[in-house]
Amino acid sequence: MTSRLEPRLANFHFARMSGDISLNLEDGVLNIIHWLAPEKMYEYMSLNAKKRPYTQKCEIFSFGMMLWELCFEKVPYQCKDMVYITNHVTKGGRERIPIYSGSEEGKEIYLEFIKIIKIAWAHIPEERISISKLYIMLSNMQKKYVPPGYTPDILRISGLSDDEDLYMSEDEDIKETNEIEEILEVDQGIDLHVTRDPAKRKTAWKCFVANAAKGHSKAIFWQGYYLWKGYYTDIKRTPKQTMEDQNKALHLFKTAADGGIIEAQLRYSFALKELNDLKANDVYEEFMYYLKLAAENGNPIAMFNLSDIYLNGKFKEKKDEVTGLRYLKLAALNKNEKAITLANQKGLNIYDLNYTEF
Repeated sequence: MTSRLEPRLANFHFARMSGDISLNLEDGVLNIIHWLAPEKMYEYMSLNAKKRPYTQKCEIFSFGMMLWELCFEKVPYQCKDMVYITNHVTKGGRERIPIYSGSEEGKEIYLEFIKIIKIAWAHIPEERISISKLYIMLSNMQKKYVPPGYTPDILRISGLSDDEDLYMSEDEDIKETNEIEEILEVDQGIDLHVTRDPAKRKTAWKCFVANAAKGHSKAIFWQGYYLWKGYYTDIKRTPKQTMEDQNKALHLFKTAADGGIIEAQLRYSFALKELNDLKANDVYEEFMYYLKLAAENGNPIAMFNLSDIYLNGKFKEKKDEVTGLRYLKLAALNKNEKAITLANQKGLNIYDLNYTEF
């Protein structure tokens, strides 16, 4: 941060392209451990630890730690060693947040920042705020608290103290943790779903709803999927109820799709096609955008459907054999059975990658 409060990016030693393999941070981990996401810390706690990818959710966690640092003007876990930090953070521990007792205006700003910090450093990566929602929250704060043409100054937070009584009590922390532990994890809910047992699917439904309420993108998708299929109830739905449920599911699919859930991107595209007339330009563009997005993110069903659209000139697309074959080869390479069969019928060499670049 410059003397004129202008942020500047620096230290690109560990930078890489988003699609590249994670760098080995072993030599420099002591310099970043204070901000590192818990899922990456495990790699430095044991030689046999499973390697985990460095994702945007890791970046979001680090951003939350940086906001804490900016708010309280000190390095997280200052004077603590690596063993303490990794044990503390991987068990769900975080830096303490003082209770604010200053002016009402300052308190309002303070609490909004704390809200962002907490959803950024959530322990489960999928529960962390998305980059788009983070931008919107910060942008709304700027519009709310910084008048147009006004150069913002540092808000000096008074009313904070190092006294133990002015921090959230341990009892409050324990209560919050216990409440979280009572909710099944989303993957546990999915395991219950695949049993096809109606009673277990009811438990899965509760799991998805509870986790979706916490902003978990995968849970939001599964909540939508249960509404779409009617798995949440044993009662036969009326056509009206089915339509209402599927319209709710459509909204949830889009939310999850924008949260990076690839299957939701595919489902949202298909749901648009089923519920709407694709003759409307805006609906059609949305349908194609999310279908292509799912394909670009590696979904073979999306790839095969795009190959069908372009090879046969369906909907509003002109027949385009080059693009169609490109998607067909990609789908076959990703082990889509229909794509493999069609590629064999056409005598294609699916390993010829000349047409597989987006």
